[in-house]
Parts: sequence; C-alpha cells; structure tokens
Amino acid sequence: MLAVSNLVNDNGNAAANQFVISDDKKTVFQSYKSRIACKKNGYGGTVTIVPEAVQPIGETLQSSYTTRKHLYIFLRDHCGMCIHNIDDLKAAIKNGSIKVRHF
Repeated sequence: MLAVSNLVNDNGNAAANQFVISDDKKTVFQSYKSRIACKKNGYGGTVTIVPEAVQPIGETLQSSYTTRKHLYIFLRDHCGMCIHNIDDLKAAIKNGSIKVRHF
C-alpha cells in the first residue's frame, strides 16, 4: 500500500513540500516534484541519491541548501544514517553506504 506524508523537520513540524513516500518495496524522499533519495526496504536495503544532491554550491542542477538539509533528516530518520553535512554525505558515498545515480 502506498503511503505519503510530509517529512518532519528537526522542530517536529511537517516540512512544506518535502515528502516521504513509502510502499512495500521502497521509501522515497521527494522535494517538491523531484525525487532525491530512495531506500529499498528490508535489512541492508540500498540507499540511493541523485547526483545533484552532492554537487558543490554554484554548479548547475545542484540541490538547494534547504533540500540538502531535508535530505540529511530523511537519511537519519528513515535510513538510520548519521549524516549531518556534505562531508558526511560524501564519506558515506565513498564507503559505499550510499549509491549515487538517477532512479
């Protein structure tokens, strides 16, 4: 069954235009109309993010600071990852915990 809810921010409020979409197979983080991250459900499920989520500030097609902030919340609350900033995100990619590709 498909379930859609707003991402809950660090203040405990629903984040506007930030969504968590789940079904039996996966949980997706969507910012506005763009899918940003996906975690396959089950033990050891793969976490994938789109390349734009890790592009440095100033490059085209990058994600905004706000989207990235919400991505970190999604990774923490829905994927069990300790990601607080871009350096943590890049380290998780380097060690293979997060895959980067379009989905």
